[in-house]
Amino acid sequence: MDNNRGFTLVEMLIHLIIISFLILLMIKIPHRQIANQIENRLFVDQLVAQLNYTQQKALFHNKRYTVTFDQSRQEVRFNDRNLQLPETLYFNQTFIFDYLANGRVNQFRTVTLYTNEGPHVKIVFQLGSGKFVVQTE
Repeated sequence: MDNNRGFTLVEMLIHLIIISFLILLMIKIPHRQIANQIENRLFVDQLVAQLNYTQQKALFHNKRYTVTFDQSRQEVRFNDRNLQLPETLYFNQTFIFDYLANGRVNQFRTVTLYTNEGPHVKIVFQLGSGKFVVQTE
């Protein structure tokens, strides 16, 4: 039997397994990054909605509501709810402020949400109006 004419069945199977494994790795890695980016975007959207809701609540009930960006727990605390940051996001300092009864904030600052991959998100709180701006860089 002459083996110089082509590959054996075992050699072909080994090559197919190696190629399949490499293709699987190439497909899986970008999906994880995309999933993390989507999770981060959803968290930021949820945070923006909760901040707007808290401001509206302060105006409607005519009372002060506290918001805490807690660095040690990596969460954002509101009077009635906590938002836990996803594992891919973090911030490096604690910031506590109040929405006053008129809807304004008692402090202004920029809170940066850092990520290991992709753009960072900055939330800039403005003193005069109580509004905030979300910036991606």
